[in-house]
Amino acid sequence: AVRLLGPEPGERVLDLCAAPGGKAQYIAQLMENRGTVIAVEPGAQRFTRMQRFLASAGAHSVKCVRADGTAWRRSRGDPPFDRAIVDAPCSSSGLWPRLDWRRLSLAGIDRL
Repeated sequence: AVRLLGPEPGERVLDLCAAPGGKAQYIAQLMENRGTVIAVEPGAQRFTRMQRFLASAGAHSVKCVRADGTAWRRSRGDPPFDRAIVDAPCSSSGLWPRLDWRRLSLAGIDRL
């Protein structure tokens, strides 16, 4: 997905649901750490791990923001983003046809 995004040095990129930070790190790498990547993550533990990972990876162009991406807004006066990527939490609905629904019934729960 990051390759299709095509970030270039000097751009501003928004990464929502950013933890654990792999996409933000790769974006920073493709941008040669020139420009700005805003990595937004709401979960406290995931946010902290993301900060540590990005610091250890040398992704200095990434600014981590702990916020809900559905409510977060860029600061007044900040320029708009050139690109954005969202890796929203998955419902795993693609797996539903393969689930053993008998195990998920009340009788199945009793057997667990």
